[in-house]
Amino acid sequence: MAGEEISSSLKTFDKLEDFVEPQLPVIYPRTPGWAPKNEENPHNAWYVSVGAVDMALGTDQGGSIRSPAASCGIVGLKPTFGLVPYTGILSLESTFDNVGPMTKSVYDCAPLLEVLAGYDDGLDPRQPRDLVVPEYTKQLSRDLNRIKVGVVKEGFGTSSSDKDVDDIVRQAASQFTKTGASVDEMHSVSFTIRLGIALHGSVSPFPRDLNTALHNNVSNLGGFNFTGHPAITINTGNKVDGLPVGMMIVGKHFDESTVLKVAYAYEQLYK
Repeated sequence: MAGEEISSSLKTFDKLEDFVEPQLPVIYPRTPGWAPKNEENPHNAWYVSVGAVDMALGTDQGGSIRSPAASCGIVGLKPTFGLVPYTGILSLESTFDNVGPMTKSVYDCAPLLEVLAGYDDGLDPRQPRDLVVPEYTKQLSRDLNRIKVGVVKEGFGTSSSDKDVDDIVRQAASQFTKTGASVDEMHSVSFTIRLGIALHGSVSPFPRDLNTALHNNVSNLGGFNFTGHPAITINTGNKVDGLPVGMMIVGKHFDESTVLKVAYAYEQLYK
């Protein structure tokens, strides 16, 4: 990233009073009659998706990087807990606060993570002192030979899931065999990731009702905030009702290299 020029940036808010109420009425075609509140400001994912900025940061305590990224058809990464210091950011809950990159592509996500990650000289006490940050960009590859991809069965066919989205993600997961990886169905074992990579359910686009959205967010996304595993969402390249469908890829603690490599390999299949 050295030598690059920052040509634009987004306004941030220093305190809650800076948030502005929207001008009503606002018409939401998928949830008629629903009125947004202060917290429903345009998310950084939208700015990335429309090209207003090349990359952005998000915080994630239960899916707030991955869910908006999936809904906007971009890449969103919740890093391993403690990999990226939370220094200077207002905390919601210090045991699962996370900050991570949101970008148009995995190739852009990797160098941004290189800049963000690393030990912050003790300013964030949650970080291990022996933290080592690899050059993620140099480890990106289309070749997933010897990588095991587990499709977590419990992430599909739930009472709140969308069958069309489930089918798209299952089909997307099967494509990893084209990269040299092995793909097998697995059962969730208390969210312990024993294989090289896991695909846990589907990160759906803005659902057909708000309650479904909240339920999916907690069941498919929030679990990995509690376990601290790295999780990335990428665009599958397919849509449901005209909206993008994301696929979440989860890996072992501090193994963002593999998570990014797997995500990059899928992305390259459809370039």
